[in-house]
Amino acid sequence: MKFREFITAFTFLVLLALLLCIVYARATWEEQPSPAPTVTAEETVEPEQSEAPETSETPVYYEMYFTEDDIAEVAKMLWGEARGCTRDNQIKGAWVVCNRVDDERFPDTIQDVLSQPHQFHGYSESFPVTDELYSVAFDVLTRWSYEKQGVPVRRELPESFLWFTGNGRENIFREVY
Repeated sequence: MKFREFITAFTFLVLLALLLCIVYARATWEEQPSPAPTVTAEETVEPEQSEAPETSETPVYYEMYFTEDDIAEVAKMLWGEARGCTRDNQIKGAWVVCNRVDDERFPDTIQDVLSQPHQFHGYSESFPVTDELYSVAFDVLTRWSYEKQGVPVRRELPESFLWFTGNGRENIFREVY
């Protein structure tokens, strides 16, 4: 009987210690920052702070050089050209579109670049827009807009890369046709 009482007391103490650890951890847990609010393409947004905060107290706002329709169209192109590829490969595909808009040899708008004859064979206005591909398109177009205004951004593809071909699993990006 004493062994059974010992096991019961031991179990009670272990559970009590576990409960105290949980209470202590919750009490000392630092408040996590809340996620940033969702921003649509037409809104002006503030980029993330770099390591050296600005000395000015006035916030700096940046213009977005794209619309909601542009995001959807780039996502549709990615669905046709990079569906099933890695996220990095999809990001590079979106950068090709931005590079072409900035290049004088191509049309000046995202939608004109995408609908240009004999170019993005995997693009169709009827393709679906998935959340994942929308996110990729929004991320790249936002960074592209910041870059156009002099903000340093991470670029997965240099400006000179204007073409790519695929083999069904990945796209190969290049500077020359």
